[in-house]
Amino acid sequence: MLVLDFSGSMSQYISSLRKSAKKLIHEIGKASNGNIHVGIIAFAGMDKAENQVMPITPITDENIYRFDNFIDAAQQGKETALYYSMDKAVKMIEDYTNRMHFSKKKYNGSYMITFTDGLDNASVNDVISPSMRRGSKNQYLAYVSNLLVGGDKKLVLGMPIEPFAVGFTGSEKFSDEDLRFFEDVLRRTTPDKDHFILSKDFDKVEAFFAEIAKNLTERWQNLQMYVGESQYGRVRWVLRCGEEPKPEPIKTSKPSPWWGISANYATGMSGDFMSYGLSLDMAFSVSESVALGGRIKLTMDNYQYLSSTYVDYTDYYGYYDGYWADSKDGDDGPGIWIGPEFKYTFPKNNAIIVGIGFAGLCSFNWETFYLQLGYKTKKSFYITVESLLAGDVTGVGVGLGFSFGGKRSK
Repeated sequence: MLVLDFSGSMSQYISSLRKSAKKLIHEIGKASNGNIHVGIIAFAGMDKAENQVMPITPITDENIYRFDNFIDAAQQGKETALYYSMDKAVKMIEDYTNRMHFSKKKYNGSYMITFTDGLDNASVNDVISPSMRRGSKNQYLAYVSNLLVGGDKKLVLGMPIEPFAVGFTGSEKFSDEDLRFFEDVLRRTTPDKDHFILSKDFDKVEAFFAEIAKNLTERWQNLQMYVGESQYGRVRWVLRCGEEPKPEPIKTSKPSPWWGISANYATGMSGDFMSYGLSLDMAFSVSESVALGGRIKLTMDNYQYLSSTYVDYTDYYGYYDGYWADSKDGDDGPGIWIGPEFKYTFPKNNAIIVGIGFAGLCSFNWETFYLQLGYKTKKSFYITVESLLAGDVTGVGVGLGFSFGGKRSK
C-alpha cells in the first residue's frame, strides 16, 4: 500500500511527489509479472482518505499506466488524516488477501509506504475515542502504533505488515517541538530507524523512495534457470546475492597434556648391573609444539659382584694348606629415576622426547645421572633409549610405552 499525502500544504512539491510515487511504482513493476499487488490512498482530510483510493491491483506491463493515471489525477484537499489513512491501508491489505485466498506458503509479505508533510489534524475514530487528544497522547496514534509495531500488531497470513514512512518538513515551518513530535510519530509507526526518514530536502526524500524500491525488489527476483539437454541427474544452483559466503567459524581446541607409561630395562656396561622398571611420563603444552614436564621411574635393580672366600684343606701328603676362592653373588633392591622432560610435537602429532635426570639405586647407595631420548609415533606408542652417564654406575637402557593426549590444537 502507498499512503500519500495530497494535502494543500504540498502545493509547491506536489509534482515532485507525483514523480517519486510513479518512479517507485515502475521500479517495483520491473520485478512483477502480476505477482506484486499495489493499492494507493491519496489522502488529505477524511473525505479524500475515504474516497480517493485505488484498489489493490496486480502490477503488469499491460496495466501499469493505470497507476500513473491515478497518481496524476489525484486532487489535493484540506487537512491531514494521516492516522485514519494508515488504518485504512491495513484494513485494505487484510480484506484483499482474504478475498484473494492467497496461499500462505507462497505469500511473501505485506508492505506499507507512507508519505506525509505534516502532523495529523483530522483523523477521527469514535470506536477508539469520541474526542481525540492532540499531540503524542492522541488515541488514534496509539492505536495505529500498536497495529503496526506494537504487541498486537496486525498479522496477514501469519506475517506482520512491514511499514516504511517518509516525513517531509520542507513545505511548511515547524517549531522544534513539532519536529520532535513528527519524528516521534514516524518512530512509533515503523519498526526501526532504517524504515523512516525525516527531512526538509526533497532530494533526500526521492533517494529514500529509491532505496525502498531497491529494498523491496531485491527480495523478489525472477530467475530463469537453464541446463543443457544432455544433463542427467540433479542440478543445484547457489544464490550468492553478490557476496561470497563467509566460512563457518572453525572451532579450535588447545594442545592437550601428554601422559605416558612405559616398561623399561637397563644394564650396566660391564654386565654386572640390571634394572627393571615402570616410568610415568608427562608433559604440558607451553606452545603449539613445545611441552615441558617430567618423568618418574620406579625400578627393581640387581647388582652382580665377585666375592672371595678362604678355603682350608689338607693335601695328599698331609700338609695343611688353603686358598682364596672367587664366586659371583648378587643383591636386589629398589631404585628411583626422576627428572625433567622436553617434548616437541610435529604437525601430524608424532613427537620427540628428551629428558635428563637423577637415578638413585637405593639399596646400594649408588647415584648416577641419565640422558633419555624418545620418539612417539603418530598414534599412541613411544619408545625411549637411555644412557647412564656418570657416577657409580654407567650403562644403557630401553623402554616401550603407551601414551594418550599431547595432540596439537585443531
